[in-house]
Amino acid sequence: MHTRKSNLKPLTCFLLIVSLHPLQGSGLNGTYFDRSYLEEVLVQRVDATLDFDWGETEPVEGTGSAYSIRWTGGLTSGDTGQHTLYFRINGGIRVWFNNQLIINNWDDGSQYPRAIVEMHAGVTYPIKIEYKQEAGTARFRFLWQSDNIPKQIVAQSALSPTLPSIAPALKAHPADRFVDMIGINIHLDYPDTVYYQQYEEIIKPKLLESGIRRVRQPYRSDFPSYKKNVIQDLAMTTSIRFSILEPGTGSYASLAVSAADINALMQDLNQQVDSVEGHNEPDLFLPGDWAAITATYQTALHTAVQESSYAGSIAVLSPSIIGESYFDNPGDLSASITHTNTHPYTGAEPPETDRLYKELWSARHLAGEDSATAITEFGFHTAEADPAPHQPAVTENVQAKYLLRSFLKYHQVGMEWAYSYEFIDLFPDSSNDDIESNWGILDNDGRAKPAFVALKNTIHLLSDPGAVFAPEALAFSVMNGFDEDLRYQLFQKSDRRFYLILWLEKRSYDTATSLEISNPAVNVTITFGQPFLSARWFRPQSASEASNLWEGLSEVTLEVLDEIQILELEFSPYRRHAMQSVATQAVQGLAADTDGDGATDLEEFAFGGQATDASLRSQQPDYYNAGDSMKLKFLCRTEAMNGYQLGSSPDLTSWTWATLPNNVDSSPRDAHYQWLEFDPYEEGTPPMKEFFRIRYIPADSIP
Repeated sequence: MHTRKSNLKPLTCFLLIVSLHPLQGSGLNGTYFDRSYLEEVLVQRVDATLDFDWGETEPVEGTGSAYSIRWTGGLTSGDTGQHTLYFRINGGIRVWFNNQLIINNWDDGSQYPRAIVEMHAGVTYPIKIEYKQEAGTARFRFLWQSDNIPKQIVAQSALSPTLPSIAPALKAHPADRFVDMIGINIHLDYPDTVYYQQYEEIIKPKLLESGIRRVRQPYRSDFPSYKKNVIQDLAMTTSIRFSILEPGTGSYASLAVSAADINALMQDLNQQVDSVEGHNEPDLFLPGDWAAITATYQTALHTAVQESSYAGSIAVLSPSIIGESYFDNPGDLSASITHTNTHPYTGAEPPETDRLYKELWSARHLAGEDSATAITEFGFHTAEADPAPHQPAVTENVQAKYLLRSFLKYHQVGMEWAYSYEFIDLFPDSSNDDIESNWGILDNDGRAKPAFVALKNTIHLLSDPGAVFAPEALAFSVMNGFDEDLRYQLFQKSDRRFYLILWLEKRSYDTATSLEISNPAVNVTITFGQPFLSARWFRPQSASEASNLWEGLSEVTLEVLDEIQILELEFSPYRRHAMQSVATQAVQGLAADTDGDGATDLEEFAFGGQATDASLRSQQPDYYNAGDSMKLKFLCRTEAMNGYQLGSSPDLTSWTWATLPNNVDSSPRDAHYQWLEFDPYEEGTPPMKEFFRIRYIPADSIP
């Protein structure tokens, strides 16, 4: 986007289901309603399969041309793993799987909605499907596919008409997968804006502070050196990854690209490019023959990547066409695209609207029905005083709510990457009346808007880089959990802490009055299958610290709002945070404030410690088994590598300290930090009763 604002992976979590009365092989219970309101019941029956082509005839006698249907029951697979659920429809549809809304195309329907869920062989999951038809030709087909099931109509043997009973165990997804999806748009090639003029003072340090790992940025081989230099600096001095828009040479309307351009791009940007992208919104910005220009460049871009030295390591994203009726114009480009790309701006509407599904359906006309997916632009502007915006504004507070909810929605439907628009307001606008100057999560002077605060705090809480582990399931039940607007997703880090993210999927802004909507909180009681050691309740939009702490309980009651909130849970004593009050008294040498920032060394480097200077705080280490040994991994300052010590304790009250060897394995993260990885024992796994922490003491202070 330059002047105008207007793939699927598994469901983030799932409930494990046990069916006491499976009645498999019977089909789904179908309730048929007169008209499209799901109110006046005409017929109830069991449908063996959902494979209908009604045309303009009535599905059951008496419905007429407008009707609605609700199917309920259980879905059972003989395969374990990811399953894609496909629907072929004319009309509106909503689908719940495991009591979570996974498809919502009720008012703005796609003909080919789909979702990916996790299933275990022999386990029956509750499913509810609602469908409406207003008029015209009607069809409805329910298909699925997995590694061992070819795409086909879901067979009668997989369907049961009764809802199964629920054994409340929810499988988590890796927390870092969500963090790694998050990206943002920047414009370092705009020399008349803050991006270029305040790069060193604002842009680079704020990007690093945010924890955002991915940026979308134009880069061309014929950019002047002053533009290239600043983009290259970001690549060479940080670990930030790039999605490059419109690489090659020439103007927007006459782009050319070759393998040499791709090779040079990768070398210039330290091989930190994950994807390249075709024309940005060509139906808006290219001349009348835009479709032919778009197709020609897209084909050339894919060929250039394939003929480069980096074939197979760079994704090729489709052009981002805006008009829904224009996606067919460039023709079938599936051979030149690895990822469908779309810009699902929702204006001042909540991010969970039908807009996303319709955009994805339209975009797949270019890339093919089963293509992976990415979002390279979405966002919410805050120019509340703009007299005639092409999209309505929201307040800064609502921008933060909708932005984080968008990222969670995109993770749920399986986006590879999602880039919000944009990082900082392009130009100063004290009157707040220019839409193009108010898309940022930072004000033009670098002031953090609530969206920056919320995103930063969420990323830092969930970040778990480099972790490779099998997420676990968490047993719990939710009272009020089937509230129509309550949503939740479960994540886990490699240290086995769980993160349950909850929010209310409600409209937070009234476009008629241009005012925020004050939605009341919903009380939600969560009961766990076993007592937790500790639970912390975070509200990332307001603070980085927890607002509530519980220990040794099996039930908590939470007030859930229309913004994301995060419940951190620890169950394993081996993973538990060091007890600061006990350890501070027992460990000598850690009461000092080495760097003079007001936080003791213990506060900075004990597991989970909260330092005043966040840049000096050690992250919770990643634990993972490596053969017969247990390795630990810490994020350490490169300028102080010789001052780190490893401490171990059987009970958190007495500690044995050892200076880390100079030959530890390490890998750079960026210019100031690196991962330090070592094995605390030469052989064998440390006993579960032992705790480890790392500290930094200057060489002349080590006892």
